[in-house]
Amino acid sequence: MLRARPLEEAISSSGGLHLKRTDQSMMLKKLPGVFAAGEMLDWDVPTGGFLIQGCVSQGFCAGQGILSYLQRAIRVKTGKTLPVWKTHLQISSSSKVLLWAAS
Repeated sequence: MLRARPLEEAISSSGGLHLKRTDQSMMLKKLPGVFAAGEMLDWDVPTGGFLIQGCVSQGFCAGQGILSYLQRAIRVKTGKTLPVWKTHLQISSSSKVLLWAAS
């Protein structure tokens, strides 16, 4: 490498899932319980902190979506709502679904 390329040419990788395939919580509309954020999505952004901020913000939204999704799943399955600070995630090998479990 002889020198860095101009900032105008520096962008994130292209390709990925189109944003209209996700809901507001970054969950895939056709695959409930599957979430995508950051460079998993098809969006281009210039570098210089914009990509990092976008990925972090989308990750936060996806994390909130996952929490909400799991709380709904537990409420449907058990009829109970578990406080966030008393829970952790487990992976169920039989159903291949993330489950909320009391610690």
